[in-house]
Amino acid sequence: PRALGRGVRCGGPGGGACAAGSGGMGRGARLGRAGQLGVGRRSLLVRWSKSFRVNASVPELELNLVLAGEGRPLDALLVVEANLALPGGVADGTVAGLPLDKPAELGSRSEVALRQPQADVEYRLQVPKGGRVWYYPIETVNNSESGYERIVQGACLLAVHPVHVGAAPIKLRFRLRAIS
Repeated sequence: PRALGRGVRCGGPGGGACAAGSGGMGRGARLGRAGQLGVGRRSLLVRWSKSFRVNASVPELELNLVLAGEGRPLDALLVVEANLALPGGVADGTVAGLPLDKPAELGSRSEVALRQPQADVEYRLQVPKGGRVWYYPIETVNNSESGYERIVQGACLLAVHPVHVGAAPIKLRFRLRAIS
């Protein structure tokens, strides 16, 4: 995840110390990190941990995040990104009832379904209350005999969640499930 404060990134490559381990989770992993979140002249040391769990009985991935800050609290946006393959192509499918070939702001919702009936695939992304979901097609550009063409090969679902980062921990849970 990337925490954004008025367009300023916190984290990413080289964004601070990172620790990893299974933490006795079995089918999962736990990562921890600390980094500076800055807005204008203000900054805040943010510590976050994320744990991933994989369910063996159903194709499901769960992400649990905990964020806490040290210093004066800041308002930011937390963005969690899920990139998915589209085995049926864009002609076969919808995201929240909309076509897969155009970006869409899907609004506030607790769950988003991406369906591809011909490929017999459905993804469901569950997001915490208070967030919004955006969708973007993942495209490649190819140069063929007839010129350049854009081909949608995947789907990007972004869960955008406003957070007030301060000393009190923020706990958020996201789930991605494949249903066939």
